[in-house]
Order: sequence, then structure tokens, then C-alpha cells
Amino acid sequence: MWIRCKPLVSSYQTHRSILQRFRFSSSISRGHDLLAESLSFGAKPKIVLDAYGSSGFDVSNMIEKIDDDEESTSGSIHMTGSIMAFPHACFLWNVQSSSALTLESLAPVLLYKPKLQYFFLGLDSPLQPEAMHKIKAVLREKGIVFEQL
Repeated sequence: MWIRCKPLVSSYQTHRSILQRFRFSSSISRGHDLLAESLSFGAKPKIVLDAYGSSGFDVSNMIEKIDDDEESTSGSIHMTGSIMAFPHACFLWNVQSSSALTLESLAPVLLYKPKLQYFFLGLDSPLQPEAMHKIKAVLREKGIVFEQL
């Protein structure tokens, strides 16, 4: 069964005037790039995980142009395997599976300065509940919020 409703706006002109009134009453204009603001904050550029494939990650802002005569590069490198990413650095990480994850393998997270507030762990398979609770407890002690993705 189809029900036919009268349109709320009877003409194109009325519709246009409603949109203009809404646009001028709103403080939002053309959007705002939050990512650009976040990436440019601080003295060093923050890294960006651009892409993920079966072989690893494409990471931007890892290559710094030192000499003005150098040819411009994308500033992106492909890191094969597991990685540990921090705001200004990214390292290969020798953990190949969730069963190889230990508190010792998370030492860089605990030693990183300035202290991390959040730690997100992405795995191909879920962490065992007892291992997750153990890691969560140790990180909570250090004031770090832990989430498994």
C-alpha cells in the first residue's frame, strides 16, 4: 500500500530560502579538518598509518627531507610485519601472533616518554581472556587505558 504525502516545501524557491536561513544561522561553514590540526601540533610531525595489507603497513611522516636538493618523496614507507606505532615514531615489533604477546613484549609501551595515555592493540585473533585481563591490570596500574581492537 502506498501513501501519498504532500511535500513539506511547495516550491523550489521556498526550499532554497529555508536552506539559506539554516546555513546562515549555523556556525558550521564548509567543514573543518581536525586531522590536519592534530598532525601539525608540536615540533615533530605525527606519523599516519596510511594503509594496511597482508604484508604490513604503509606509514607516512617517517621519512624526513634533510637536504633541499633532494627529490621530493612521499614520506611514506612500507613496514612489513607487526609494528608498534607511537605518535612520532613507528617500529617493527617481533610479535607474530596473539600467543607470542607477553608483558615483556609490551615493555616499549611502559618505557615510552612522555607516558602514553591510551594503548590500542590490533590482532588478527582475539587475545585469551586471562592474558587480556593480566595486561589490562598492569597497564591500569601505570595509568594507561588498554583496548583490544
